[in-house]
Amino acid sequence: MEWKLDHIVLGAIKKQEYEDFETHEKFGIGEISWTELEAMQKVSGKKIEKLKDRLDSAQEKYADRKKEYESYIAGIKAVYRVNGVTSLDRETLVTLIDRIVIHPTGDFEITWNFEKGFRTETSRYRKGAKSL
Repeated sequence: MEWKLDHIVLGAIKKQEYEDFETHEKFGIGEISWTELEAMQKVSGKKIEKLKDRLDSAQEKYADRKKEYESYIAGIKAVYRVNGVTSLDRETLVTLIDRIVIHPTGDFEITWNFEKGFRTETSRYRKGAKSL
């Protein structure tokens, strides 16, 4: 979707630039005055600026979605990697967990490396056992 939007916006920018070229041609052959040229350039500049802002926004959204997708893939790979493993080593834990915060109250939070789409686990530690 973003790729298509990028191309649509880029096409609109190119079209506006071509129209600017035609406006300069009209000025060159005397069809429009200097004042008209300046006014048209001002309007065109605003259109191009809005289009470029839209393109930047689309590219940012695309980058965010790509990062989110990569996070999902990392999570899926991590789950497949530990599937059937009866004990976790440090490398596996580092792959799965971003951080663990233990509060003075005994509550703790686990933030996964692939948190989007997964919930953050919170729990209370009680005499060597935990309850979720």
